[in-house]
Amino acid sequence: MVAAQTVQYQELAATAGPLVLRYPAPIAFSALASKQMAPIRLRTSPDAESWSNWRSLTPDSENPAASSLLWFGPGQRWIELESLSGEPYPLQLAVIDPGVSSPFKFDRRKFEDTRPRVVSRIEWGCPDGDKQRGTPSYSPVTHLIVHHTADGPISDYPAWIRAIWAFHVNSNGWADIGYNFLVAPDGTIFEGRAGGDNVIGAHFSCQNAGTLGVSLLGNFMRQQTTPEAFHALEQVLRWQATRIGLNPLGEGLHAGSRLTMPRISSHRDGNPSPTTCTRTDCPGDVLYSQLPLLRWNVADWQSTGLWHKTTRRALSAPEAFWFGNEVSGNYDTPGQPATGELVSPEFELRADAVLRFATWHETENPTTDWDQKWIDYRLDGGEWRSLRQLDGIYREWVRQQIPLPYRGRVQLRFRFDARDAAFNAFEGWYLDDIQVTAN
Repeated sequence: MVAAQTVQYQELAATAGPLVLRYPAPIAFSALASKQMAPIRLRTSPDAESWSNWRSLTPDSENPAASSLLWFGPGQRWIELESLSGEPYPLQLAVIDPGVSSPFKFDRRKFEDTRPRVVSRIEWGCPDGDKQRGTPSYSPVTHLIVHHTADGPISDYPAWIRAIWAFHVNSNGWADIGYNFLVAPDGTIFEGRAGGDNVIGAHFSCQNAGTLGVSLLGNFMRQQTTPEAFHALEQVLRWQATRIGLNPLGEGLHAGSRLTMPRISSHRDGNPSPTTCTRTDCPGDVLYSQLPLLRWNVADWQSTGLWHKTTRRALSAPEAFWFGNEVSGNYDTPGQPATGELVSPEFELRADAVLRFATWHETENPTTDWDQKWIDYRLDGGEWRSLRQLDGIYREWVRQQIPLPYRGRVQLRFRFDARDAAFNAFEGWYLDDIQVTAN
């Protein structure tokens, strides 16, 4: 547990001019942000002699009129500013010392079937403890919204969150941190806004009712997410989708934005709405491109036979689906054929789409029907029909794509059938990156 922290926060009125202007900070700090976005650069120093590299401002993911947090080493006491356009810019700078967390380890073992381990506000040292400033508001959740914090990185994750809390509360004037949950690069999940289930946060451009916000710590415009963080994000979304009863592959109307959006959406998906108050790149181009995969990973697949998730030969972190035996390392089932199905949840198709996935398989004979690998589909709960059969031995990952020119409620099935009870001491069939995307 992290001891309760006193977060130091001060504001400094300053101007970025055509020439470099220097200001003493009101407190020693490690994080800094501007309450106004401007084309400037800045650097800091603990002693006015050794200076950091110059840094430019980038928009905050939740309030693009302000900058995101810039992180420096501890004990910074001087700031130098310079206008990049040659025009002077008056600024209100927020300098923050979030404190230093004591070393800690969190047990991430699940304590319910669908609920991952979550680090509480008390544990990460929130200065307001388990309360927010004011009376919490609540609404039924219709959409789960994915974010990034667009700042960092630092290795002290609780301090990182305390700094975000200080900026949201003191600079933005909010009652609490905006996100409902935050996920660190190592996969640790942190409780965000106080108030419990269905509490309304501040993360979806002035239309927060009906949403729950989960933010990855970091900036994912170009940077890849870590395997641990992406897996933890799946865990949070699966837990909340199960609790609320949302279909991770579905879509629906979000009343405040007046947009029909996927049930798992991102902050930028609110940009087209005339009722939202900001336009943003959040959660970054890289994480945004992973949303189709994220939805499929969150969805509840059903499996029979030897189908299960494994890290044994995953193409994309952290897991793949595998038809195989974890103990023997193959699909050997003495005395009986190796047969099993992996069935997707039901999803709605209203336009032509494409099934994309990656496959790796090694079976004993590519020229006979002993090891059949089928992809099937069914429409509106009807009979299963063949979509494609995979043949051959692939000892490397191969990406496949199959058109889905259907309309209605669709399910997909990956079906493995060895047909015989012999010669099954091989690797079996791996699947990863399964997703359906519209044309």
